[in-house]
Amino acid sequence: MIVYFPVRDVCYSYVEDAGTMYYEQASLKTYEQGDKLTFPSQPPMPKLLFKNARVPQALVEKMQDAGYEVIDDQVHGWNCPAAILACMRYEAMAYCCAKRNLRDVMLAMIMAKMQHGYAYDFKGNPILWNTHGRQAEIVVSGYDLTEFFKKLERN
Repeated sequence: MIVYFPVRDVCYSYVEDAGTMYYEQASLKTYEQGDKLTFPSQPPMPKLLFKNARVPQALVEKMQDAGYEVIDDQVHGWNCPAAILACMRYEAMAYCCAKRNLRDVMLAMIMAKMQHGYAYDFKGNPILWNTHGRQAEIVVSGYDLTEFFKKLERN
């Protein structure tokens, strides 16, 4: 799986048995010249989540009632890849989205394959990725969100 951002000439990839890789100046590199894509040291979990407009309002309200700040991925010039990258840098706890085209969330698929990467459905179950079309619901994070989902269930 490869995600390439031509404007920045940056590429992210995942290959079974090889793991996740990152390429700056990707157009000038071979596969072997990439850097292993890993999370930095895990800081305390922020109480910030990004979401897309199709996430059910009831779920957004549950997250807010549990004390989390929830920001739409289209606010302040953000977009889906920028929100996912913020999660990869531990600037946000998670990216929650509903009914996204797989081509839009391929970076989330790569993030979930990183060591300490997680992808869940809205109930906290491990995600089962579709092979095409839209993914119904995704919560992708660099944190184990087991306690987060328990907290939402209690609210």
